[in-house]
Amino acid sequence: MSAPRRSTGGPAGGLVPVYARAVLSARRKGAALRAADGRGEPVVVPSEAVVLPGVAVDAQRATALARVTGVPLRPVLPALGPHLLAFTAQLRLMGADAFPFPLPGLVHVTQHVRQHRPLGVGERAEVRTRARGPLAHAKGTLVELVSQVLVGDEVAWEGTSGYLARGVGGAAGSGAPDPLDPLDLPEPPGRTAARWRVPADAGRAYAAVSGDANPIHLSRLAALALGFRGAITHGMWTLARAVGQVEPQVAAAGDGAVEVRARWGSPLLLGSRADLCVEPLAAGPGAGWALAVRSGSGSTSRPRWPRSLGPEAPGRLRPRRATPACGRPPCRSCRSSPGTAGRRRWRAPGGHRPSCPR
Repeated sequence: MSAPRRSTGGPAGGLVPVYARAVLSARRKGAALRAADGRGEPVVVPSEAVVLPGVAVDAQRATALARVTGVPLRPVLPALGPHLLAFTAQLRLMGADAFPFPLPGLVHVTQHVRQHRPLGVGERAEVRTRARGPLAHAKGTLVELVSQVLVGDEVAWEGTSGYLARGVGGAAGSGAPDPLDPLDLPEPPGRTAARWRVPADAGRAYAAVSGDANPIHLSRLAALALGFRGAITHGMWTLARAVGQVEPQVAAAGDGAVEVRARWGSPLLLGSRADLCVEPLAAGPGAGWALAVRSGSGSTSRPRWPRSLGPEAPGRLRPRRATPACGRPPCRSCRSSPGTAGRRRWRAPGGHRPSCPR
């Protein structure tokens, strides 16, 4: 195994060149993957680890994380807070030339966290991240990034993140076993404890805090090009907000040791509604909680409008006006037309429905 590659740089500005190189190399990596798949060659991930020495989540960043995710601000980081440090190392690993998968379009599908003790706000630590896999997946190929956050010689936090390359083959095997696996999850709870409306700008807000500027979270057009129905939330934003609902009770009942296991199913669209379901795993303190976030109805990200009411009347969309274009007040039939929704209305040329006698 090769020696670890030590790296430095901040979470935001220092990651801009990493993203730039990743975007520029995406087409080349994609072509190399297709060629290797055509030849029947397995995909090999780099064995070199990335090490970030002397990094910390300062008070300003911890405050921004609490504001974006709704997790209460405390003198110590939440259980998922050190993932901000781990993701910086992950991004540097995934943006390297030796990493075979294109970074744009990778989807975070699993997360396993084991916090041995809370990490203080501003506490300096060292982060080590290595790749494992690739693993076969029903929708493509999964690669896992295993991270450790150390304070001195003490391992304070461990995390394993699973990233899915959709539609990519070439997984050779399962790799070496990890003590954090497998993801043995309980049955999803069914009782709704809270209802959310996902902010339309949650993708950009969390990207500013975490440095995760994957275009599927920022741009609807980029998400559509990569096969999604629209811009989707960061999986860690959803997980942090859900875990934050029960973390105060967990922290009060234990010694700071927390384990979080999560798997994401379908993506959660920005601007949509979501239901948080919470149930205790067993009676008594320290038993744990089962959480599930289900996408609700009534997405507000982009309503679907009818293109036409019929081939004989090709209408168009325009903002609602007090009176039709012809200057005459709309009749009751036009005001109650089925195209009315929100602040926009379908209008045929002239301002009235095609069947309106006026």
